[in-house]
Amino acid sequence: MTKRWSISIALILAACGEPGPAPLADAGALPDAPPPATCDAPGATVGAACTIAAECSDGCFCNGEEACVEGRCEAGTAPCVDAHECTDDVCVEAARSCVFGPDAERCQDDDACNGREVCSADLGCLPAPALLDCSDGDPCTVDTCDPATGCGSTTVLRDADADGAVDARCGGDDCNDALDSIGPAREEICDNFIDDDCDGLRDYAQASCVATNDTCATARALPGSGSYSGTTAGLAADGTSSCSELGTDAFYAFRIDAPRRVRVAVWTPVDATVSLRLRTDCADPDPARDVRCANNGGAGAIVVDEPALAAGEYVIRVATGVPVAFGVELSITAPGTPVRGDRCDAELVDITASTVIAGDFALYDDDLTTTCGEAGALPEVVHRLHLDRPMDVVLEASLGMTPIVYRGVTLEVRRTCDDASTSLGCAMPDAQQDPLFEDQGVSRLRYAPLAAGDYFVVIERRQSYPTYELRATITEPVPRLEGDACGTAVDITNRTATLEPRRLVGSGSHGTRFEPDYLSNCGGVGTLFYPDAVFRFEVETTSDVMLDVDWIGDNAHLFVQADCGSVASELLCLETPRAYGPPLLRSVPPGDYFVIARAGGYHQPIHARATLLPPTPRPENDRCQDALEIGDGASRMDTLYGFADDVEACWAGRDALYRLTLDRESAVTALVESLDPFNPVTMGLLESDCATAITDCVPRALDRVLPPGTYFLAVQGYQETDFRLDVFVDPI
Repeated sequence: MTKRWSISIALILAACGEPGPAPLADAGALPDAPPPATCDAPGATVGAACTIAAECSDGCFCNGEEACVEGRCEAGTAPCVDAHECTDDVCVEAARSCVFGPDAERCQDDDACNGREVCSADLGCLPAPALLDCSDGDPCTVDTCDPATGCGSTTVLRDADADGAVDARCGGDDCNDALDSIGPAREEICDNFIDDDCDGLRDYAQASCVATNDTCATARALPGSGSYSGTTAGLAADGTSSCSELGTDAFYAFRIDAPRRVRVAVWTPVDATVSLRLRTDCADPDPARDVRCANNGGAGAIVVDEPALAAGEYVIRVATGVPVAFGVELSITAPGTPVRGDRCDAELVDITASTVIAGDFALYDDDLTTTCGEAGALPEVVHRLHLDRPMDVVLEASLGMTPIVYRGVTLEVRRTCDDASTSLGCAMPDAQQDPLFEDQGVSRLRYAPLAAGDYFVVIERRQSYPTYELRATITEPVPRLEGDACGTAVDITNRTATLEPRRLVGSGSHGTRFEPDYLSNCGGVGTLFYPDAVFRFEVETTSDVMLDVDWIGDNAHLFVQADCGSVASELLCLETPRAYGPPLLRSVPPGDYFVIARAGGYHQPIHARATLLPPTPRPENDRCQDALEIGDGASRMDTLYGFADDVEACWAGRDALYRLTLDRESAVTALVESLDPFNPVTMGLLESDCATAITDCVPRALDRVLPPGTYFLAVQGYQETDFRLDVFVDPI
């Protein structure tokens, strides 16, 4: 108080304009004392008389800074107390600092399934960064979690549509686990081309399905273009036709409000007749009332085509020599326009969910060429597949109503309808029994998953069989195990990884093996019998890549793709294991690449490694696009040193490639000889695609008369060696 008064008198005198006396020193005052250097007596100053706060300090940090309040020392507030209940508040006196230790146990909410909550020293309790992972690694099980106990000790087999039946792919009896309307407990719907009750019989093949369209009055109304199933079983003979009189018949009705091109196709395994009439003339016994009539002469397809049918209501009569199930395809389009699905620019059937589509090739023309189909003018039909999100897709195409073992149709999926280079896979049935499926004569493509977007499904006829059936199974993506798909590829960049195909999922017993997913340029058809393992490597700067992969067996394949699953992006495709060592990819540009290995069986582990090496330039004629021209003949000393294996002209081996361009028919003689007697070479002649072999491989001499065109000559050897090549071309 004294000091405070001294200051007030001085200010008053200054205000009056009189010079005040010089201030007097406070003889009783001492310099402020520093706080104690050590904390020897915490709280010892509390209650003591004081004039300033410094007089109250006990030298301790952890009990806070004491204060002088109205002449008495008061205790301070402990500095090491935060607002978070999950932290241990610790004060370190020696360091004069605070430590807040998080204790996650105080954050737990007694729900094990939402993961283990965490404690942040700055923010307090926070939600778990991830839910509890109860996956057992088997995509065929539904993993459960109890909030009190966590992951269950038992699993429930996959039932994605929750209809109470286990997915057939997981050992159950639900033939379509994507739709709860299909399953062993459902009733068969008789006219949807679907086996609704999963008993292996569909539509009118089921005894419970009885047709009711026995007369003109009870004709089944068809809403428009589409495929419909039917039967004459249990029906009487009621109508007449102008081209053939047969037994039992069934009737269908449709209406058009303006002139339209109408095509009707019916396929049966027995003698049948199809006639078209106005509905008002349906019951008239006069055969002349037919607008159109056709007979199949014993079996197969019947087509009735009316290019400009007048507006009205019409009836289709299908009569068969013996009661039988059949299919009807109706196409209604504007006059002069193609049949739906006949060309890329025609109206297309959209596939957006699991379905079955059946039809008759008699309605279609040959407009496209598939990448794996048979040669010749073969008709095909196009459907559009639309996915608004990634889905697992299985497409199965067969002859449908006329199944023949080892015969069937060609099936291809493309990104662009009229561009074969955008193919995502092409398949034909193979004469070998597929160990993953019980049926034969089925062309099958599988994508797990297929990205969102529009795709085009091309189905092409083979030989003379008239009908087709496409079964599309579209389901939510099933989690794939490590190495079983592009999305779970295992990294082998400068490291070795091992996968065991028998461990991963396939059809039949769940959780036992990899799925066979991917086709290749050299794999051909029938290669989806054996599972494939998927690896990946990353190239940051242009490098050579040495692939060391175990892939053994009679049906072994190894291929490298820049766009996993895209045959068009393939860098390498080999059909049999290398005899001379690991294949080498030269000067690979930066990017991610996928190595797909398929062993010829289920039980061999596959070891793989991609070793990145400094880049080396490829020899000038190491690839088809860089082949040396020899159309005028040649005499060369060449080598296989530094060459890679690019084509399968003869066998698996290093190859040097030569282009033979002939502008007219010529006699071509080629002689080859290795300069190392212990490392022989051989020759093979290829078509202009540099892939299709024209001749068997020959060890020394090739002599052929060739028509005008472009050909490729491949010289191959197991080992690096030098050789002499002489080519003689004599125009005829």
